[in-house]
Parts: sequence; structure tokens; C-alpha cells
Amino acid sequence: GAQGIVQFESAMFFADEAEGVLTVSVMRLGCLDSTATVYYNTEDGSAEAGQSYMAAAGKLCFEPGEDAKSVDITLVPSPMWAATLEFKLHLHSPENCELGSYLHMARVKVIDSSYFPSDECAGRNMKDINGFFLLWTYFKWNYFLAGVRNKTILAVFMDQLGNAYALAMIYCQMYLVNVVCNPDEDVEDSLLLPDRAQTAYLLSAIIILPPFVLHLWEIARVKLDITGHSALFLQKSVFRKYLNYSEDVKADIKPEIFENAVTNECQAAASGYASALSALAIAGRIGVNMYFILRKSPDARAFAIGVPLFVGMWGWMRTQVWQPPSPKAHIASQARVLHETVSKYDIISAYFLRPMANESFVQRGEAVRARSAEKRVYMANTDFVVDALGPMCTGILIATLVPEVVVGNIRLGTFLATTRAVASISKECHKGFGTFRTLTAAFPPMRSIAVLLNKQTDLQMWKKVNRSRRAVTASLSSQLPGGHDCFPIRLTDVGYRLASGSQLFRDITVEAAQGQMVAVVGPHSS
Repeated sequence: GAQGIVQFESAMFFADEAEGVLTVSVMRLGCLDSTATVYYNTEDGSAEAGQSYMAAAGKLCFEPGEDAKSVDITLVPSPMWAATLEFKLHLHSPENCELGSYLHMARVKVIDSSYFPSDECAGRNMKDINGFFLLWTYFKWNYFLAGVRNKTILAVFMDQLGNAYALAMIYCQMYLVNVVCNPDEDVEDSLLLPDRAQTAYLLSAIIILPPFVLHLWEIARVKLDITGHSALFLQKSVFRKYLNYSEDVKADIKPEIFENAVTNECQAAASGYASALSALAIAGRIGVNMYFILRKSPDARAFAIGVPLFVGMWGWMRTQVWQPPSPKAHIASQARVLHETVSKYDIISAYFLRPMANESFVQRGEAVRARSAEKRVYMANTDFVVDALGPMCTGILIATLVPEVVVGNIRLGTFLATTRAVASISKECHKGFGTFRTLTAAFPPMRSIAVLLNKQTDLQMWKKVNRSRRAVTASLSSQLPGGHDCFPIRLTDVGYRLASGSQLFRDITVEAAQGQMVAVVGPHSS
């Protein structure tokens, strides 16, 4: 006999994650005389079960005369921002019915109405938000992404193992000179093994073996690719957001801005996160050297504390107080000349203005070159201050502590280890200075990405339309005998406008029973 058709009420369903539950409607068309069953299940898309929604599967049984069923899907609210995510619903294994040709599958869009990177940025101009605060909120958001958290913890832990090795090297150097290689003292009770030779072998193993382990970790760290995963997630978020922009927003965003955000700025922001992890490792290395000096060489405490403070103050002055020469304005001027030359080449050629255009381009190119050279000189001079800090501190230590070594107040091994520790602090502070620059360089791209990810989408509008249509369907289903097959086709306040802007018609309301044909007629282009 005839079989009915079972399908979803809509090809798309919308829900805010804060709603908690989404009700998905399933309709039955055609023959309603017998019992019909169908099975359903969810399928992950960009939304994953357990994180954005709870997986669901089950059986729907339509009794004779019954034409509608519903499935409740539990949504999982998250305190972290997410781009609009999707998952699918499938109908399968029909019994005593057929599945709709197209609507046996439906998509669910889960809308997150919060702000990126946190609601603390809501309603604020991104240009007015402190760069460090913006990066910090992004770091917290990125840390809790799937996979990034565990990789970050592993990276921080293994980096500190490397710092522990650096501390062990300082102590080994001091112990080797003061004890193992000191012929003037009876050191048998201080040896780690029965004699000096065996102790030297042990120290050699401690010095030689760990670097191989640390090298394996460096390879593993590259394969973890925290920066790559972080950048890719940002890129996917920007791309998904763009797909859901309202038409007005899309019209306002130039393609090159969107392309630059996806290809360059997402990578720069993710590099800022990696720089923060590098800064933690550098801070650890500075910390272990300071620990040694404070414990073993009180005379060098001023260097242990003063060098990091000086470099930190110098970095702040360089980025927040002094303004380095910037070629950006000249680059923008050069780009305008290029754009005008390309867009107006026919006029330039017709009026023999090519020499003038070339001269204008060369002038701006020379300005870019000169300004860039000034910036490089500025960077070289400010870098030199940090570069010279290590040799300067080492020289002062030699001048002040060698007399104490000569008279026996400071042991030779302790002195050598101290100079090594102070030089290491200076070296790590220099690295930290570079890391700080990379970190602050992430401010502008982070602001740009935040602006794009907080622009308006048309999802709430489509959600409203979708819910309105479903409400009309439910109302008609309760009013009309014969089920969904008797629904009229109704269009309310419809308009149509050509791409040129010409309005063909507006505010048209028409209704037709199923099976009728309706045509819109009129003169061409009327």
C-alpha cells in the first residue's frame, strides 16, 4: 500500500547555546493510516558532541493519524567564545514509510552571542583596549581550546626541565673547580664517588647526556606545533564568521582586509601566544641563575637583581615612551601611487604622464628607504645597550671580585660560576627583550582580528525567520484537517530587487493551495 514520507520540518535549525535545549521537529506527509517508525542520530561538524551539544540518537514512532514528532537536543553552554558551530541530524532506517529526498538530513547552527575574546570587551572600541589586556584575554581563550591546553602544560614543564639542567651546569662547574680539581685540599669526604676520577666521570655524564634528551624534546615541541594549531583555529573562526556576516557588513569589509587577517594576522596573533610561552621559559632561566647567585655569591646580588630590572625598564621606555621612526606613512603613500597608476593608466598613457608617474613613485620609494634605514639605526642603537650589558657586568665582576678570590675570601669555582650566572642572566634578558618585541607586535593584528570576530552576523535574523515559519507550520497543523498535505503556500510582504538596484516589486503577499501554479507576469524590466 501507499507509504507516507517522514522528514525534518526544516533543512536548518538555529539555537543560541544559552537556550539549553533545541527542539527539532519531524513531520510526516502523505498516508497516515498506519504506524511508521524512523531512527535519528546526531553527527559532529564544527560543533563536537560533549563540547557544544550532547549527542542524541533514538527512535520516533508515528501512530496512525499522527503527523508530527519532535526531538530535544541538549546544548552545552560554554564560558569561552566560539564562532558559529554546526552539527547535523540524520533520519535513517525507516519502517513502513519513506524518507524525504532532501530533508532526511538537517543542519543545526549553534549561535554564540558573546564577545571575542571575552565579554569584558563588550561595547568597547578595540583601539581603546590596552594591548596587554587584549592579548591576555586571548591567551586565556586560546589556552582552553581543545588540544592546546595539554600541549601548553607539557611545553611549560619541559622548558623548566631545561632550566633545571642549566642550574645543574652552574653547580657542576663550581663543584668541579672547588672540589674535584682542587689539589690543595683534602676533599675525600666531599666527593660523590670514592675518588676524583670516578666523580669526574659522573660529572661528565651529567653534562653530556641531558642535551640529547632536551634535543628530542625540541623535536617533539616542533611537532606539537602550538603556534600552528592556534593560528588555524583563529583562521577557521574568522572564516566561519565571514560566512555568516550580514550583507551590509560584507559590503563594508574590503577583500584584502579579510585575506590579510586570515593569512597573516592570525599567524601573528598565534605567534604572540608562543612568545608568551617562550617568555616563561626565559623567566625560568633567569630565575635559576638568580637563585644560584643569591645562595652562593651575595656580592653579586646587585647584578642578579639589577640586570633584569634595567632591561625591563629599557624595554618599556623603548616601546611606550620613545617612538621609533616608522616608514608606514611613506609606504601608504607609495601604495596610493601604485593604485592610481594601475587604475588610471589609460589617462596617464594618453596624456604622456608616464615620466611624472615614475618620478612620483621613485620619490616615495626613496622616502620609504630612508625612513626604513632610520628605523634600523634606531633598533641597532637600542639593541646595543642590551648587548653590551653582559660584557659590562662581567668586567665589573672581574674587577671587584678577583681581589677577593686572590686572598681566599671567595673560592675560584664560586667566582667562575658566578660570572657564568651573571652572563647568562644578561643573555636571557636580551632574549626576553626580543620576545617582548614579538609579543607587542601582536597587538595590532589582535585588535584587527577582534574587530572582525565581533562584527554583526545575520544569524539572529535567520533564527527569527526560522522560528516564525515553524510557528506558522505548527499553527496550521492544528487548524487544518489532513495534516501537512493541506498546507497552503503563502508568501508575505515579498520584494525582489535586481543586482543593479532596480526594484521589480515589493510588498507582495500571495497564497496558493498545494498543486496550484502561480506566475508573476509583466513587461520586461518593469
